[in-house]
Amino acid sequence: VDSRGSSMFSFMLLNDIEKLRHISERCTFIPVTARSIEQYTRTLVSQIPKYAICTSGGVILEDGKEMPELLN
Repeated sequence: VDSRGSSMFSFMLLNDIEKLRHISERCTFIPVTARSIEQYTRTLVSQIPKYAICTSGGVILEDGKEMPELLN
């Protein structure tokens, strides 16, 4: 789900959220998105994945924060 105020930009069905949770419990799930870090963090449904790739591969997050060894 991504929303600002009362405007919803995107969403997931509850069944899809449960499937994603099921997958995440069994393997390392790494979301990859073209969204900015701010946009990505608005879409988090529950727990923060260990790793995520944002801004079309320009940023790699670990525990929701940019990996320090990859910063300039």
